[in-house]
Amino acid sequence: MRTLSLITLSLFCVPCLAHVRWFVDGQNYREASLPLDALAITIFFVCIAFAALAYWITQSGWLRHVTSAPFFKRSLVFWRLYCVAIVAFFIVNSLTGIFIAPNLQLDTQHQMLGVVLQIAIALAMVVSVSLSGVFVIVLTIVTLFILPFTLTIDYLFELLGIGIALVLIGPNLSLADQQNLYPLSLMLNLRQIATIILRVMLGLQLLVLGFHNKLLSPGLSLAFLEQYPHYNVFALLGWEQFSHLHFVWFAGLCEILLGGMLMVGIANRIVVTFLIVVFTITTTVSGAHEVIGHLPIFAIALILFSECCNPLDDQTRVISETPTIRRARK
Repeated sequence: MRTLSLITLSLFCVPCLAHVRWFVDGQNYREASLPLDALAITIFFVCIAFAALAYWITQSGWLRHVTSAPFFKRSLVFWRLYCVAIVAFFIVNSLTGIFIAPNLQLDTQHQMLGVVLQIAIALAMVVSVSLSGVFVIVLTIVTLFILPFTLTIDYLFELLGIGIALVLIGPNLSLADQQNLYPLSLMLNLRQIATIILRVMLGLQLLVLGFHNKLLSPGLSLAFLEQYPHYNVFALLGWEQFSHLHFVWFAGLCEILLGGMLMVGIANRIVVTFLIVVFTITTTVSGAHEVIGHLPIFAIALILFSECCNPLDDQTRVISETPTIRRARK
């Protein structure tokens, strides 16, 4: 029964500690070691089983239209919502004095630079989506120089993915970008490339968060759970053996697994659906203030959900169709 509850609850509390450094001082926490016992091994195999199940569901023909077929192929409504979400993220941050995330604190001489860059991203969107993407990339590079790498790594790939995707999708959304980049868009299908960039970069960011904040620094996440023990839903249900460190191990494995699945292209829509559910639940639990902080992830997830295309599905389809094509030619 406990194993069954582990499998069920794993669908709803996957990477809920993604940005744990928002709540815990990343400099002051006691070291801790991850558990290595029967329960920890069980958690590992449950995560692997989930990946295998998601892959099987995606590959099965009876759910292919739900798990693999893109929605709204011709519509750009989700890309427009993506742009609105990115603009809202940087505007609200500028108005509230936040630079990218609550745990990224600029010194006095760089505070104005941070405000100007974030406002520039929002204002540029009115004229050119691609230009706004260039500003996001510039902001990311500037952040690497003015803040410690150990802090920016938690947002580096996410921001780069957002910026590059804006540059590529610009010709499809902005008249100014069409004049310069639209022929290139027709030749290279920049919309598809932008989607792939978002998928790979979000997957890579989840990998970083899983390793950086959980598996390599379990004491950091343990400090978070000691302050907010209700996140460990297994312990709340009376599973006393499921300690906070077991939950850190579980959350870290899930982030790494989901990130790897996104990067490789395994069950993209299933993975993205779980991410949306998880971040919606954690936003509800932690409070409305997390909505803005997670807005870029929601925006990326929206694009990946609507324009889902699994590379592994495409390879399978090509292999299966080849004999038919050869027979037709004969």
